[in-house]
Amino acid sequence: MKAVHWLDKYLEALFVGIGLVVMVAVMTAQIIYRRIFGNSIIWSEELCRHIFICSAFWGLSFSIRSGGAIKFDMIVTFFPERAKRVFEIISNVVVCLFLAYLLKPGWEVVLSVARISSTALPYNLDLVYGVSYAGIVLSGLRAMEMIVLDVLALLKGGKTEGRDEA
Repeated sequence: MKAVHWLDKYLEALFVGIGLVVMVAVMTAQIIYRRIFGNSIIWSEELCRHIFICSAFWGLSFSIRSGGAIKFDMIVTFFPERAKRVFEIISNVVVCLFLAYLLKPGWEVVLSVARISSTALPYNLDLVYGVSYAGIVLSGLRAMEMIVLDVLALLKGGKTEGRDEA
């Protein structure tokens, strides 16, 4: 049970963190290789681009989970606590609706690139698009989770347990 709780709290951060470490290592190797040997690593930029794309979608899920997603903080800071919760719920409902709208066309894109291989790397592009799609799905689930937590907080009248405030 502790492992599930840990994954719930840190899955996106772990994924994005590993991606960042790999990108830094690969680009550092690329810079060193180019400066010292006068050549470049052919696949490095493509790999970093793919990791960056995947990290962006998983980072969205992380920002929703931590309460740091795009919103109107300047306006909301003047609201009472109850109104802030209502605004959070409305904000997350809008995010859920947008992500739900992306599900069908996103899946169609994943299927359409199933046989297209990466230019310089030994995998098909459906891997990159699939990981990105998983980030969209996880973001939608996180937004729904935050809606439930905020509704429960409204009903209790207190602070929500489980939400990692930024």
